Amino acid sequence: MAEEEKKGPKHIEKFYDLHEKVDLMMQETDLSHMDAYLQAHKWLEGKKKTHKDLDDEKLAEEFVNKMADIYVSKIKKRLGIKEDEKMKDLDEELLMSTYAGISKSQLMDVVKRTGKAYTARAHTAGAAKWVKDLENKLRGVASASIEDKHGKDVLDYMKSLGHTVEFLDPDKLRRDDLADMLSDYRKGEGRIPTREEYRKHVAYKKEEKEPEREAA
Repeated sequence: MAEEEKKGPKHIEKFYDLHEKVDLMMQETDLSHMDAYLQAHKWLEGKKKTHKDLDDEKLAEEFVNKMADIYVSKIKKRLGIKEDEKMKDLDEELLMSTYAGISKSQLMDVVKRTGKAYTARAHTAGAAKWVKDLENKLRGVASASIEDKHGKDVLDYMKSLGHTVEFLDPDKLRRDDLADMLSDYRKGEGRIPTREEYRKHVAYKKEEKEPEREAA
């Protein structure tokens, strides 16, 4: 989105700013998941091993420890924490859970259960789910600046961007409806949604009726 398109009431600008931060965080998290597996697998190769040897529980533990070291290192860098700063196991668990979408103990359980089937493809599939779950939580937090009372503000903002929104009643729109509208516009990178696309919103004005269907 262009900067001028994000200008509006403070709660709308905050909505867009926070969602952009989530975008960046998700990109960094995706890259961390890729790098953690890649580096841990290179470590395996250095020991003349491959993922097919992960049925060995001790090797699986070492493999996960290597992955966890990568995750924590990257998270520390993101948060401005010194690389050599010692952290308690619980703190590292919380860091990974918060920023990677899975804790070290959870990852350990997954790898031990999966064993030799824990391929790069299996890791990528798992990471996609962890990141999606994490993103859903963060999107909810990023939308917190929008409240039920902002119906008129959001519709006025949409109208200023070229939307046809007169058929919607600001007093009937709820927080989730408003956040969906702003997100739809944002995802479309400035594309104006059509009236048909707005039909998922149920907040029509009383005088607005669905057209009657002709009898077959």
